[in-house]
This record gives sequence, C-alpha cells and structure tokens, in this order.
Amino acid sequence: MKRLIYIIIGVATTLASCSNIDENERLLATDKVEIGKKVLIEDFTGQNCINCPEAVDEIENIQKEYGKDNVIAVGIHSGQLSYKGSDKHVGLFTETGQQYYDHWKIESQPTGIINRQSGKLLYTAWAKAVRDAISQLAPMSIAIENTYDEATRTVSIDVKTAGVEDAVAGKLQVWAIENNIVAMQKMPDGSRKMDYVHNHVFRAAVNGVWGDDFAIGKGETKTKHYTLTLGEKWVAENVSIVAFVYNDSGVQQVECKPIK
Repeated sequence: MKRLIYIIIGVATTLASCSNIDENERLLATDKVEIGKKVLIEDFTGQNCINCPEAVDEIENIQKEYGKDNVIAVGIHSGQLSYKGSDKHVGLFTETGQQYYDHWKIESQPTGIINRQSGKLLYTAWAKAVRDAISQLAPMSIAIENTYDEATRTVSIDVKTAGVEDAVAGKLQVWAIENNIVAMQKMPDGSRKMDYVHNHVFRAAVNGVWGDDFAIGKGETKTKHYTLTLGEKWVAENVSIVAFVYNDSGVQQVECKPIK
C-alpha cells in the first residue's frame, strides 16, 4: 500500500511539473519525430477543382499524425478553379486569396506551400515536407487571445510573441479562417457535391495582405493588438484567427485559435 501511494504521488508530481511548461515550447514525440515548430500549410484550392478533396483528405491524415494544434491548414480559394458564388450558391473565392495565388505563381490546383520553405508542392509531397519542417526548432513562440463582442460582431485580437532561441525579423501576418462552411465542391468523379463541408477556409487578412513589419530579440516579449469585424455571412462559432511570423527563411512560428 505504501509503495502504491508513493507511485501515485510521483505521477502527480510529474504531471504538475509538466503543466508549467509553456505550450508553445513543448517538444512532443510523434513517430520518432520531435515537434519543435508548428507548421502552416497554405492550400491553394478551388470549388471546381476535382482533386482538391483528395488534398483535404491528405491534410486530415497529416493532422492525425501530428495533431491539429501543430499542423495549421488554410484553404485559399483562388485561381481559375475557384468559384465566386451566385445568388443561390456560396462561393469561397476572395480577392486577397487571388493576390497570394498570383504572387506565388500557382500553376495548378491543389498546390501547397509548407511553412514557405519547400516551394510549391503537389499534395502527395506534403507529408514529407511537413515532417521536415515540424522537426525544426522554433526561434520564437506565439500566443493568441481573442475577445468577441456578439453585439458588434467584432473580435479583439492580442497576438503575444516571445523570442525563445534567436532574434527574428520579418513580417507578422494575421488571418481569419472559417470551418464548417456548407457549399458546392466538384468531386474526383466529376460530380458536384452541393453539401460539401469546407474547413479552414481563408476569409480575410486582418493586418493587410502581407502583414506588419516585425522584429523580436531573444528573451524579449511583444504584444500586437488588432480588431476585426466579421463578414455578414460568417458564423462566429466557426471562425479562428491564424497568426504567423515569416521571413525569407520561411515561417518561423504559427498559431491558431478560435474566436469563441
């Protein structure tokens, strides 16, 4: 009985000590890969793209492998295979998404950019690129605090950053995405599924197309404040804020948090 008590106390002590580690600084072992940095998948997609549902399946497989909190996907509806919508049907195209499509010179869909490090990739190559990126050590951490006002449909966003390993200079980008949007999608067999559920859909750039200039030193902390009024048709319960810092070396860290 005494031995059992000692074991329980030991386990409780271990759990308590682990809870004091900042979530952004934890290293988690997954299939012998230590997760040192969260990964952003920019999925250039379209409602008229027959192969895009297969890319979504691949994203879900990757997220099952490493966790949705560690692999953050954003579906950017753009290009010739996107759909702007009509009076009867929902379209997910955005002008800002088209600017990203043109900037990266996307030639086919689905095309993914993984942490802005591996170039433009077909979805069959995403798993390896994520595995390579996720094992890198993040030089900084990001935390997001959202406060939503239902009366005005406005979200107040605090993006808190800290220099962990090295000084970082680049851009801080803040996006809004939405899950559970029911809209048409062309399927691999050529049919149109009118009640397809679209997730992690890019909605808006909160702080401009390319974000704000950003720099932070090791051991330094900073907080940036933003506000966003939700679009008329957005469902607040399904909206999340994505924040990431990037430079010429790629995405340095990324975070995602629902507004409610």
